[in-house]
Amino acid sequence: MIGNDCAWGMIKNDQLGLYGDRRVVGTELGLIRYDKIVEDLGGYGELVQDADDIAPALQRALASGLPACINVVTECTQSPITEALLSQRKKFAQ
Repeated sequence: MIGNDCAWGMIKNDQLGLYGDRRVVGTELGLIRYDKIVEDLGGYGELVQDADDIAPALQRALASGLPACINVVTECTQSPITEALLSQRKKFAQ
Protein backbone atom coordinates (compact mmCIF):
# COMPACT_ATOMS: atom_id res chain seq x y z
CA MET A 1 0.00 0.00 0.00
CA ILE A 2 1.29 3.41 -0.98
CA GLY A 3 0.03 6.64 0.59
CA ASN A 4 0.30 8.83 -2.50
CA ASP A 5 0.13 12.58 -1.78
CA CYS A 6 1.18 13.42 -5.37
CA ALA A 7 4.23 15.26 -4.07
CA TRP A 8 7.46 14.92 -2.14
CA GLY A 9 5.23 15.79 0.82
CA MET A 10 7.73 16.38 3.60
CA ILE A 11 9.93 18.52 1.37
CA LYS A 12 6.96 20.43 -0.04
CA ASN A 13 5.61 21.20 3.43
CA ASP A 14 9.08 22.22 4.62
CA GLN A 15 9.30 24.67 1.70
CA LEU A 16 5.79 25.96 2.42
CA GLY A 17 6.62 26.49 6.08
CA LEU A 18 9.92 28.22 5.42
CA TYR A 19 9.18 30.25 2.30
CA GLY A 20 5.42 30.31 1.68
CA ASP A 21 3.52 29.00 -1.31
CA ARG A 22 5.35 31.18 -3.84
CA ARG A 23 8.63 29.27 -3.38
CA VAL A 24 7.59 25.62 -3.59
CA VAL A 25 10.03 24.13 -6.08
CA GLY A 26 10.39 20.66 -7.56
CA THR A 27 8.05 18.86 -5.19
CA GLU A 28 4.76 18.55 -7.11
CA LEU A 29 4.65 15.13 -8.79
CA GLY A 30 1.06 14.83 -9.95
CA LEU A 31 -0.71 11.50 -9.72
CA ILE A 32 1.76 8.72 -10.42
CA ARG A 33 0.05 5.43 -11.14
CA TYR A 34 2.25 3.08 -9.13
CA ASP A 35 -0.58 0.55 -9.35
CA LYS A 36 -0.26 0.48 -13.16
CA ILE A 37 3.50 -0.06 -12.91
CA VAL A 38 2.91 -3.14 -10.74
CA GLU A 39 0.25 -4.39 -13.18
CA ASP A 40 2.70 -3.98 -16.07
CA LEU A 41 5.17 -6.13 -14.14
CA GLY A 42 2.58 -8.89 -13.74
CA GLY A 43 1.20 -8.02 -10.30
CA TYR A 44 -2.11 -6.74 -9.02
CA GLY A 45 -2.60 -2.98 -8.88
CA GLU A 46 -5.48 -0.80 -7.80
CA LEU A 47 -5.99 2.94 -7.39
CA VAL A 48 -8.02 3.99 -4.34
CA GLN A 49 -9.36 7.53 -4.00
CA ASP A 50 -11.87 7.03 -1.19
CA ALA A 51 -11.00 5.75 2.29
CA ASP A 52 -14.05 3.47 2.29
CA ASP A 53 -12.56 1.57 -0.65
CA ILE A 54 -9.28 0.63 1.09
CA ALA A 55 -10.45 -2.56 2.83
CA PRO A 56 -12.16 -4.03 -0.27
CA ALA A 57 -9.08 -3.19 -2.35
CA LEU A 58 -6.86 -5.01 0.13
CA GLN A 59 -9.17 -8.04 0.01
CA ARG A 60 -8.99 -8.08 -3.79
CA ALA A 61 -5.21 -7.75 -3.66
CA LEU A 62 -4.85 -10.65 -1.23
CA ALA A 63 -7.28 -12.78 -3.25
CA SER A 64 -5.25 -12.18 -6.41
CA GLY A 65 -2.32 -14.19 -5.05
CA LEU A 66 0.04 -11.80 -6.82
CA PRO A 67 2.49 -9.18 -5.63
CA ALA A 68 0.25 -6.15 -5.20
CA CYS A 69 0.18 -2.38 -4.99
CA ILE A 70 -2.74 -0.48 -3.56
CA ASN A 71 -2.13 3.15 -4.55
CA VAL A 72 -4.09 5.29 -2.07
CA VAL A 73 -4.47 8.97 -2.94
CA THR A 74 -4.03 11.10 0.20
CA GLU A 75 -3.90 14.77 1.06
CA CYS A 76 -0.51 16.43 1.22
CA THR A 77 -0.51 17.50 4.86
CA GLN A 78 2.29 18.51 7.16
CA SER A 79 3.75 15.62 9.13
CA PRO A 80 4.47 15.95 12.86
CA ILE A 81 8.18 15.67 12.07
CA THR A 82 8.08 18.59 9.63
CA GLU A 83 5.97 20.61 12.05
CA ALA A 84 8.51 20.06 14.85
CA LEU A 85 11.47 20.92 12.63
CA LEU A 86 9.83 24.11 11.39
CA SER A 87 9.01 25.10 14.95
CA GLN A 88 12.65 24.66 15.96
CA ARG A 89 13.94 26.60 12.95
CA LYS A 90 11.61 29.49 13.69
CA LYS A 91 12.88 29.63 17.29
CA PHE A 92 16.49 29.87 16.14
CA ALA A 93 15.66 32.45 13.48
CA GLN A 94 14.31 34.91 16.06
